[in-house]
Amino acid sequence: MNVFMDCPEKAPHFRCVWCEHPSDSLFVRYTSSVVKLQSCGNCGNHVDQYVEYDHLGIFLDILLQKREAYRHVLFNSGHKILWRFLLVVVMADAYANWISWRAKDSEFSEALSVDLLEWEFQKRLLNSALVHLLFLLSSALIGCGRHWLLRKNGSSKVTTSFGFFLNGMIVSLFAVVLKVPAVIWTTSSQLPYSMFWGCWVLQLISSRQVYSILSHTAALEAFLTVACLMGSCLVLQFYLVQ
Repeated sequence: MNVFMDCPEKAPHFRCVWCEHPSDSLFVRYTSSVVKLQSCGNCGNHVDQYVEYDHLGIFLDILLQKREAYRHVLFNSGHKILWRFLLVVVMADAYANWISWRAKDSEFSEALSVDLLEWEFQKRLLNSALVHLLFLLSSALIGCGRHWLLRKNGSSKVTTSFGFFLNGMIVSLFAVVLKVPAVIWTTSSQLPYSMFWGCWVLQLISSRQVYSILSHTAALEAFLTVACLMGSCLVLQFYLVQ
């Protein structure tokens, strides 16, 4: 498989995954069969070695929280606003919460009619959409504001738009989709909800990583900001379903 075909050859927005220095290209094509990775003019490393990786390899490095893999997805993958992925995230979160509620109150849920069960799912779907939109908008607003202050003070020369920041935070929600198999496996085996909360912790770590990269803030500051936002959204979500 020619993985170089998954990435455009030249674009003005490419950045080195090691130092975030801008680059005009990710690789140099000498002939149709001879291709060489582009070297960064700032740090000397390959601009983006992940153009040689398949999607599984990139995903595994993201699970391992490698910042270079995050930078590849955020800066060099050429994705647009991921509204379809956000829809999948919202539906997965709503379904996981609905399954968890049915497993917790199995006798009560089994006595409900199909219409009431459908209403409970729709209520959690609207709840999930509201909570995730609130988290994305607030994190993008705070992150862009923090980044603007850094640029004003001369600490950063890279411009990050609100839409780009919002798109990056959508990428960080991939852990939400893992709630569905986690809840199903937990329910079927009667294990504690450690897998469910493990997905929440993974979401916290990945959101902190993306926030730190896009806003150019320290890891501790990014963690505290994201943790406060996610904690507030979790409390709101719990309050709305009552």
